[in-house]
Parts: sequence; C-alpha cells; structure tokens
Amino acid sequence: MASHQATTHYARVKRGKFTAFVYIEPQDTIRTFKEKVLSLINTTPKHPQIFENPDAPHKTLEDIDLRFDKDVSMLNESTINDNGIDRVTGQVVYLLFKDDSGNWEAIDIHSPPPVGVPSDIISMIKEQQLAKKAAEEAAAKAKDY
Repeated sequence: MASHQATTHYARVKRGKFTAFVYIEPQDTIRTFKEKVLSLINTTPKHPQIFENPDAPHKTLEDIDLRFDKDVSMLNESTINDNGIDRVTGQVVYLLFKDDSGNWEAIDIHSPPPVGVPSDIISMIKEQQLAKKAAEEAAAKAKDY
C-alpha cells in the first residue's frame, strides 16, 4: 500500500530583516497571496523589521508588490502556478512598498554576517589580504626594474 504524505506549500516573503512563511496553493491568485501578506503586516503592534515607523498607516493592495524575479511584478489576477513559484522549497518572494513619490522601493534584503565571526575580525582579515596583495604587486614591480 502506498503511503501519502501531505506537502506543505509555502513561500518565504522577505523585506529587510523580515521573513514570513506564507501558505499558498497553486490556484491562489497573486491578489490572494497579497491579501495573506497584508494580514501579516497590518497587525498591531507593527513589525519593527518591516516598518521603520511604528505609526505607519496600514498598507493596502495598491501599496505592496510581490516579486520573485527582482525586476518583474506579478499580475494580481495571475496564479501561483502562472508565475512558476516553487511552493515545495519555499520560493523567496520579495515584498516591496511604494516610496513617498509613488515608485516601488529597491529590493533590500538583510544578509547576516557569517555565524561566529565578529565583524571586526572580518575587517582585519580583509585588511591583511589587501596588504598582502599590495606587497606582492610591489615585489613584482621591483623585479621588473
């Protein structure tokens, strides 16, 4: 007898340091997907990872954009399947807001530093690598003379 395993279908919605896992179905429209995202972000208190200003007004469907390709908006009436979103692996979808002039903001996703390595050590290593490269270049120039 074959066993049937249920698969959870979701997308990872990211903006800055914020990540939300949103349950989606292949037949869901992008409008439905946006409504699910809005229900997460229009909560009180506001998520500080999403909103720099905790008194920011609630967002509407017209205020947000979801993109899995950094340059292409998804049409509200298209479906998850139409857009090729991989629901099994948790496709990353970028959440964008309109800026004060009505244009879509740039995608800005926070990338944490490597685990266990303080940033001052990373800076020191980079400086050492640059110094080593400069010394090698100086030695190569000296050989040429």
